[in-house]
Amino acid sequence: MANVGPHDQSLLQAAVSGDTQAANKLFTRYQSDMFAVAFRILRNRDDALDATQEASSRAFERLDQCQTQVRPWLVKIVYNEAVNILRKRDTIRRRNENLRPQVSDHCNDAAPPTQASERRAELRSFVDRVREFVATLPTKQQQAFWMKFDDELSTKAIAKTLQTTVGAIHLLLYRARGAFPKDLHKEARRILRDDL
Repeated sequence: MANVGPHDQSLLQAAVSGDTQAANKLFTRYQSDMFAVAFRILRNRDDALDATQEASSRAFERLDQCQTQVRPWLVKIVYNEAVNILRKRDTIRRRNENLRPQVSDHCNDAAPPTQASERRAELRSFVDRVREFVATLPTKQQQAFWMKFDDELSTKAIAKTLQTTVGAIHLLLYRARGAFPKDLHKEARRILRDDL
């Protein structure tokens, strides 16, 4: 994570006034943070680069709208862009699945899976189930959940990003965790126990 520069606000003011070098310094300072957030969501380098580029472009057009610290503001923009790309990708994937012919079970000539590949498949399946469940939560709960558990942001940073209070973030996370089905809780405990 990039250190918050003591003169972010002065760079921001200069960038708003039309100083492109100041804007470039701001974006360069937080580019790796923005990419990291996008990559954690999208799990694809090219998509994360696209999200970072699009978010940078949108932020540049709206520099005068930054009312908070620069980093949380940029993180929020790239987060939203990455979520939009993820939604588009899921829509395309669903369309493709509907077009893909079904392969019968008896046509499987693959070698028997190893224990490690079975474990990876189990973890992938679990993560997919969590993603599917979280997608059913209200938008604010989804955002708070992914920022806390995937981006590993503090509740204070999440509150700044979502422009709300720390108490509201605690409530969103409490409700999101409380909504999780019991079978996902049990599976998470089992998987964590197996990793120890």
